[in-house]
Amino acid sequence: MSATKERSITEIPDDLFRVATEHLWQFTVGFVAVERKGKVEEATLRGSGILVKANGTHAFLTADHVIDNLPRDGRLGLILSATVEQTSIDRSGIEYRRIDRGQDPRAGPDIAAIILSSTVASAVGSKKTFYDLDRRKERLMTSPPDDREGIWIASGFVEEFTKMDPNPTPYESVKAFCDFASVGGVESYVVEGQHDYFVFPLSNSTDASIPNNFGGVSGSGLWHVLLRENKAGDLTAFDYILQGLTYYQEPYVEGRSALRCHGQKSIYGVAHEALRSRGL
Repeated sequence: MSATKERSITEIPDDLFRVATEHLWQFTVGFVAVERKGKVEEATLRGSGILVKANGTHAFLTADHVIDNLPRDGRLGLILSATVEQTSIDRSGIEYRRIDRGQDPRAGPDIAAIILSSTVASAVGSKKTFYDLDRRKERLMTSPPDDREGIWIASGFVEEFTKMDPNPTPYESVKAFCDFASVGGVESYVVEGQHDYFVFPLSNSTDASIPNNFGGVSGSGLWHVLLRENKAGDLTAFDYILQGLTYYQEPYVEGRSALRCHGQKSIYGVAHEALRSRGL
């Protein structure tokens, strides 16, 4: 295998995008609050998260402001599969751990975690995969790959694409939540104190299959997917690196927006240190 030459995003096969986004699905979770409205219980998307493990702790990494909108008692609904099954976990089996939060929603920081008990982690792990931060920490903190290598994928649940059952019964309604992957590259990277930030650009689109409002993706992953090229010129993805955590969407200006994301120093430095079990 050889290193890839620089290519336009349009030169990369759709099959590669499909394989990459399906791979990232195993690390992605959606958060749902279930509220009773009359005789019907209705589920509402409250944000996204990344399944991670570090320092012996299993957790959902997310944005701190997402925690504000999650249930304080009862059960927390989770989106873990592509089926119609309903999954929820008891609030007593998790801990909302706030890691850092700034005064300016745009500037950050905005990062938190939902710590899982061993019982909850085992149940979730039967359906999904926890991304190992310990294994990646040294490389990401000292010599991360060049931003121009491979492709970047922002993957999380988008409220704009939530579908309602057009024919609900008096006692039951169905909602479908959509995990959407946006492919591109990062525009800028800055370090501010102990945190760092990526900007992932977005363009306004008239294509109905592409959202303009990315509400719901807060707390989701920004992934750096490294590619290999064989002698025949075929591309394959060979590494999937969690390098960012989405927390804010810029307003559109002249058809352009962006997702602001925490970078690897925030994840493998600040968050990694915070992911230490305290006897949940």
